[in-house]
Amino acid sequence: MNIVFEILSAAINSGLFATLFCFLFIHQLKDSREREKKFVRTIEALLSGLKTIDVVDEKCAHIKDEVRLVREDCKEIKETNKGIKRSINKGMRHREIIGVYPPEERKNHEF
Repeated sequence: MNIVFEILSAAINSGLFATLFCFLFIHQLKDSREREKKFVRTIEALLSGLKTIDVVDEKCAHIKDEVRLVREDCKEIKETNKGIKRSINKGMRHREIIGVYPPEERKNHEF
């Protein structure tokens, strides 16, 4: 504050316009400091929002990978089921050809 006091006393000695200029200049400096602090807080808030977006993006990527794995598993299950159905159908046809049925089906068929 010593420097400010010396500048103001020199401005007062120099005249009214020099004093007014110094007061306006000091006021502008204080206002700029406050504005800068608000600006920094705004930037920090935006950056924290971006960090949240990055976390959500990583989680979405993980979910996409999981969905892809589930789809692959479903595809494998479908293929396995098709193979099982084919085997069952072949077995049923074979039974019909040779006339062999499980006990619960025997009463429905004539021998």
